[in-house]
Order: sequence, then C-alpha cells, then structure tokens
Amino acid sequence: EVTELARDGAAARLNRGVLIGFAMVAAVIVNIALMGGYHVHGLGSVSGAVGIFGLMAAAAVTEELMFRGLLFRLIEERLGTWLSLLLTGVLFGLVHLLNPDASLWGATAIAIEAGFMLAACYAATRNLWVPIGLHFGWNFAASGVFSVVVSGNGESTGLLDATTSGSTLLSGGDFGPEGSLYTVAAGAALTVVFLWLAHRRGHIVRGRRRAVGAPAESVTVS
Repeated sequence: EVTELARDGAAARLNRGVLIGFAMVAAVIVNIALMGGYHVHGLGSVSGAVGIFGLMAAAAVTEELMFRGLLFRLIEERLGTWLSLLLTGVLFGLVHLLNPDASLWGATAIAIEAGFMLAACYAATRNLWVPIGLHFGWNFAASGVFSVVVSGNGESTGLLDATTSGSTLLSGGDFGPEGSLYTVAAGAALTVVFLWLAHRRGHIVRGRRRAVGAPAESVTVS
C-alpha cells in the first residue's frame, strides 16, 4: 500500500498545501510590490487562468511523484534525510536550467526555496498530498492569479494584468519572482519550519550503516 497517497484525509492535506503555497507567493508579491517591483494594470484572462490551472496541476503531481515520491525516498533509504534533501534539492534546481529564460542564479534559488522546502515538507508530513498542494498553490498563484513568470518559462496571462520591474534580486528578472531574494528567504524559512516538524515527529532518518556480515537498516531519530 502506498501510504504517501492514501485517500483518507487526502483532500484536507491537499488543501493545506495549496493554502501554504498561495500564502507564500502572495506574501512575496506584496513585498515586491511595496518595493515598486510589481504593477497591476487591470484584469487579465479567466480562460488563461483556467488553462494554467490544468497545466500547473499536472506539473505539481508529476514533479512531486518523481522528486519526492521516488528520488527522495530512494536516496533517503541509503544516505538519510539530510543528504537526500540536499541532493534532490540541488537536482531539482539543475533541472530548471532547461527552461527558456533560466539562469544559474534562478536554478540556485529554485534549489533553496523549492527543492529543499518541498523535500522538507515531505519529510515532515510523510505524505505527498501536502507537497503536491503546496507546489500547485505556489505555481498557480504566481502564474494563474498574479500573472508573473514561473521558473523562467515566459510570461503568463492569469487573472491579473501585471508586470514586474526592477533589479533581478528584487523581482527575479526574466526568471520571475522565484529568482527574488524575497522568495528565497520565504522558502528557506519554511524549510526550517518543516525540518523542525520532521525532527519533532521523529521523521529524520539516518543513512544505512552496514556492519560486516550484517544487513543494512535505517534508523529514525525521534
């Protein structure tokens, strides 16, 4: 049985993740706006937002199944939670270098604010519904509501007609607000919170240590 995708309580966990992701993006956009880097010109496109909804839902499910549901778990079994978080987070950032307007800074920011945070979220909850919801809420809020670039994938037309301006460290430049220091700080803060929860719940796993002639085993730290 795949307990990480158990139906019992799935809706509540998914909604919790969506709310966290949406709130995180909203906080970042508000801070960028207060510094003069985000400008709303009017209403955007409802049909555009609907299209983005489906695209971002598919992306969130696919990437979480691959990076947290598969890679993180496999690496954690062998090397433990900390190294798994580091390796999968860095890989998650590197994959985003393939995007049209990607940059080394953007990939680094994604590794910290998304790769590490989503892995920590999975470690804290030990299910995939919360990170899937968080991933979706983040991406849809950014592109489907606030109409900003997501991970260097070009402009989006969501519910608001908006543009960004200013330095790359403020607005994220062509990579979008995920390249902003505000997003990096928010993602890093959530990573710390999730890791604290993971430790408190006894979800931190040490790497396997193989003694001579003995089978490997993992140890959970409470």
